[in-house]
Amino acid sequence: MVAGQPIGTMIGSRMINNAQAGFIIGAVIMLAFGFVALAIWPREESSKDMERTKMTLKDLAVSFHFPKFSTSRDFYKAFGCRVCMLLSYQMISVYQLYIVEDYVHQTKTEAAGTIATMSIITMVVSLSASLISGPISDKMHTRARY
Repeated sequence: MVAGQPIGTMIGSRMINNAQAGFIIGAVIMLAFGFVALAIWPREESSKDMERTKMTLKDLAVSFHFPKFSTSRDFYKAFGCRVCMLLSYQMISVYQLYIVEDYVHQTKTEAAGTIATMSIITMVVSLSASLISGPISDKMHTRARY
């Protein structure tokens, strides 16, 4: 996601004046990478010989329960932080074109170039932050290991 979204934004900004071509290229890329994922994903062993247990609707519902807050505070902290981070990142990404056009007063073509440049910067900064924060988190022993 750190690399895919900025690359997608950069490709999309190049198609700003021809949205139909952008949708076609996006569909082709998604289809191609679907096959790549199938090709490299490790295969699971067959479950044909495994013991079968009957699953009730109640068993299915219980499998979707949330963990208790009293025993899973770290989960909820990480979940809340992740939701807020992704929400803010998506809001910026979604409204970038309008912000650059309306407040920076660029044309649609100029805005596309600005957004492409910003997506490259975002990708480099995000990847750098990920590479730096992992070892720092390991040294601080703050990351939960599940």
